[in-house]
Parts: sequence; structure tokens; C-alpha cells
Amino acid sequence: MYSQVVPDLSSRQRIAVARLSGAVSRMTGGGLRDLDRRLKLARIRAISTDPLVLGEVMGPLLAPEYPDYAAADAEAIGLLRECGADEARAEVVAEDLRARNWGHGLGG
Repeated sequence: MYSQVVPDLSSRQRIAVARLSGAVSRMTGGGLRDLDRRLKLARIRAISTDPLVLGEVMGPLLAPEYPDYAAADAEAIGLLRECGADEARAEVVAEDLRARNWGHGLGG
């Protein structure tokens, strides 16, 4: 899908990406943004601890071409990194999105 360097995701992983994207969005820019950081980390880990899944969710947050992320995006990136996101996967996803002139993260 993106590159020969990283494997495509299984259907189970793609479902986890969808679930995790929504959860991270709610916890960093939505109605759950006031949750304690430890609880946010626990919720992320309850959905997935797969580094590829975490990296896939982090990729779009890295895609914007501007250097300062929205606060929600910066927090989401930090949470995903702390949970063990695959940085190489995230960069491949971000580069793919940039190449298609896509560039907005969770914070807009």
C-alpha cells in the first residue's frame, strides 16, 4: 500500500486503526480531552499495543507541512509514541499523505 519497506496491515489491524483513531481524537481534541494522561495511555493500550497500528494512527498527525502541530495533534503524537508507535511506519504514512497533498491532523 505505502511502501515495500513496511508490510500492509491485516484486516484486524485496520479495524484497530479505525477504533484507535477515533479514541485518540476524542481523548486529545474531543469530549474526553480532560482525562488523566495515565488513563489515556491505558485506553490506547486497551485498543492496541501493536507498534504498526500505533504508527499508522500517528502518521496522519505528522503529515501537515507546518512545523507547529495543533495542541491536540502534539498530545496525540506524544501518547502514541509513549505507547510504542512504529516511527518508521508513521513517517511512511505521513510521506504518502504529503505526496498526495493531504495535510491535516486530528486538530484540523
